[in-house]
Amino acid sequence: MRDRRPLLWIIIADLFLVFLLIYFIIFLGRNIYEILQIIRQYRKHTGELMERLQKVLK
Repeated sequence: MRDRRPLLWIIIADLFLVFLLIYFIIFLGRNIYEILQIIRQYRKHTGELMERLQKVLK
């Protein structure tokens, strides 16, 4: 039998990742409207930046 510690660490890491995923799903579920608004603002902002860049590059 080889040392089983690496397998144990893999299992712990997987459980941690699953826990993080569940936490983020719950967190996003609560704040999804605010996050969508932030994304919209960010897209608008990046759109303006892209327009400025295109004007500069012309």
